[in-house]
Amino acid sequence: MALVANQLKEEGYSIKDEQGNPIDEKSMVATSPLVGYSSISLTQPLVIQYTQGDVTKTSRVSAAEPVTVNARGSMLNPKLLVVTGDMASMGLVNQLSLDYEPIAGDVTEAFEETMLRFYEKTYVHTDKPYYYPGERIWFKAYMNYYYQPWRDSLSKTLYVELINPEKEIVLEKTVRIDSGFSYNDFILPDTLKAGTYYLRAYTNLQRNFGDDKLFVKPIPILNITDKVEYTGEPEEEQLSDLLTITADKQEYKPREKITLTLQLKDEDGNPMTDQVGNFQSPLPMPARY
Repeated sequence: MALVANQLKEEGYSIKDEQGNPIDEKSMVATSPLVGYSSISLTQPLVIQYTQGDVTKTSRVSAAEPVTVNARGSMLNPKLLVVTGDMASMGLVNQLSLDYEPIAGDVTEAFEETMLRFYEKTYVHTDKPYYYPGERIWFKAYMNYYYQPWRDSLSKTLYVELINPEKEIVLEKTVRIDSGFSYNDFILPDTLKAGTYYLRAYTNLQRNFGDDKLFVKPIPILNITDKVEYTGEPEEEQLSDLLTITADKQEYKPREKITLTLQLKDEDGNPMTDQVGNFQSPLPMPARY
């Protein structure tokens, strides 16, 4: 700013070359093609001295290319500067310009709104509500994006893990995300002990939003001799806070018609009628499914 205004001496600065010879400050400054900006050329490393209190400060500044600066000292290309000495400790290239204006309103809200564009949510559907050791778990993952235009620019990899009751990962898969979907399977070891296991799925991007944003689903693993008793009452599966699927019966005969009721609501609890869903499954489902 002092260079552009031709006020070096008035501001208390002196500029010399490395041999101690004074530099003509006017020769360093030229008009930039950008309106309102000047171009400062440092054809050689310069030694800058100034007084702070009773102490003389010394710095060395160089730049391989001209630095573009406005009248307030704000640089368009500050990373071109190489600064050592006292000015480096002041963070010359990282200081806010005098014309800097902070974000209006609540900074936290503005930051959160920007980060939400990167938010993606995972839901994983499995072919059965429980399993026996040695069985195969088929799963399909659905990605939901806060900002749909960025869907193809966000995560391409999904990490899926099976965690035992002792919170140890016993199986894991890395799955490709394609158009917001991915699918794969786990083959359960026949040595697994019975208990409540957990299926966890996430992208690396999701981990930035905290562990509570990762998808986790309990997976009961039964003893090979255990039998499941059905109540005969239809059950609802809550896929999310907004979507509910209800079957008309609990058990079906071979080739019997299955009727599913899907109910989608908005955040206020009102039915939504203009949404499109994906109801095709590429999974090679077993015959019993």
